[in-house]
Amino acid sequence: MSAINRSSSTPLKNAASLLKSFLTISAVFNSCDVLRPYVAHIDDIFKDFTSYKVRVPVTGAIILDETFERCLLVKGWKGTSWSFPRGKKNKDEEDHACAIREVLEETGFDVSNLLNKEECIEEMFGQQRVKLYIIAGVKDDTAFAPLTKKEISEIAWQRLDELQPASDAVISRGITGLKLYMVAHF
Repeated sequence: MSAINRSSSTPLKNAASLLKSFLTISAVFNSCDVLRPYVAHIDDIFKDFTSYKVRVPVTGAIILDETFERCLLVKGWKGTSWSFPRGKKNKDEEDHACAIREVLEETGFDVSNLLNKEECIEEMFGQQRVKLYIIAGVKDDTAFAPLTKKEISEIAWQRLDELQPASDAVISRGITGLKLYMVAHF
């Protein structure tokens, strides 16, 4: 697998990450005159936000090479998991427009001329709808580079026959041991 490596950082434990987020939010609320009256309600506000963010629809793309033997995967900056390029929709954003934007941000590749709105796969993960458009025939020597800083650490082609067969698992491992997020399901 050929890859662009941009970070070797390891992920924080989930509980530590939540605590850090909560402490940061608390500090912001305490230091801002407009937010200070809501300090007593931080727990509820934090829970509501956390609940909301897992329901926001996600769109992206399954990008296939010209041989239909490999797909493009991205690895998050802090994480160890690989996934298809995808991200959360903005308010009132159309699914295909979100997919085009997210793929461009994460890979530097504009799929707008290759995207067919009818060629997609849609699945539910809990309360979150995930819609991935199939983009086929991308040259394997295409130069990929994320446009956003510290979001994507690596971009690589992965052989389809090395991915785990379809399952309901959100996190899985490919045949080579690669940790995959929301890949096996598709």
